[in-house]
Amino acid sequence: FNSPGLQTITLTASNATGMDTKTKTSYINVSSSPSDFSGVFSDSFEDQFQFNNKWIVMNQFDNSSTWSYNTVAAYTGSASVMINNFQSNTNDPNFKSNNGDIDALVSPSFDLSNLTAATLTFKLSCATTALNSTGINDVLKLYSSTDCGKNWVARATYSGGGSGATDLVNVGYVPGYFTPSSSQWIQKIYSIPSLLKNPNVRFKFELTSGGGGNNLYVDDINIAGTVGIDDNAAEKIHLALFPNPTNNETTLSYYLNSPGLVEVDIYDVIGNHVAQLLNDLQTEGEHSISIKKAELNNLNSGLYFIKLSTRNASVTSKLMITE
Repeated sequence: FNSPGLQTITLTASNATGMDTKTKTSYINVSSSPSDFSGVFSDSFEDQFQFNNKWIVMNQFDNSSTWSYNTVAAYTGSASVMINNFQSNTNDPNFKSNNGDIDALVSPSFDLSNLTAATLTFKLSCATTALNSTGINDVLKLYSSTDCGKNWVARATYSGGGSGATDLVNVGYVPGYFTPSSSQWIQKIYSIPSLLKNPNVRFKFELTSGGGGNNLYVDDINIAGTVGIDDNAAEKIHLALFPNPTNNETTLSYYLNSPGLVEVDIYDVIGNHVAQLLNDLQTEGEHSISIKKAELNNLNSGLYFIKLSTRNASVTSKLMITE
């Protein structure tokens, strides 16, 4: 495939007696380069467009017991993701039993190369229709991949009942279709190892149903840590503004030693964000941005700061606007 995103594939099989064709829409997801997000990350699933375009649902048995976006329950805001794992799900003609059903939710790709002391946290709410602990057989596993999902490594396992660090069913027995209240959520914390300081990391939440389960909800997925800056990379950017001072127009020039996402922002002297001039993927090499009078007219005369940020560097330059 020549472009990232969801792709449609067609399989054609034939022999001496005939030919048949099967088409799958949005069946393969080609990762973008660079990664979708860099450094710290937070998603409380209030943006359904981001969920539809950045998260990947893998429904192995193509039934209704799978991960989906929902606005019925949430820990933060009005939305979360959930998996319909209620054992009495008889409305689906393909549904036989949750026992052995495997469904995965794959995250966007993250650049964690400059993140130290990193953690992944998420809120969880889960119930069961089992009457005792021996009937709680659902297992949620957290995986990571550094090769776009070709290989996955298990990082954490959540199973059984209770509210401990590795427990899954925090709410306990609920005989009907489970929808959590605001108080029925717990937080799970996973310490991201340094070996995952990689420019392209994905995480996968995979539920294997043991039968007799109930619905599971996830919200507030966050990646936190300390973002480090590469001073050598910053020096190579060679950020320059000319003319400076100006009251009409100025040009920002810079050099990128690798392709990636570039953000250019204006801040005032007390650190308030004034405007964003650029947020786009750019190629390696020399670049320039013309900051026109229309953009500067919105600013009073005085001192401002132009900040350019890339995946591994951040550079700031002063800009003086005159009357």
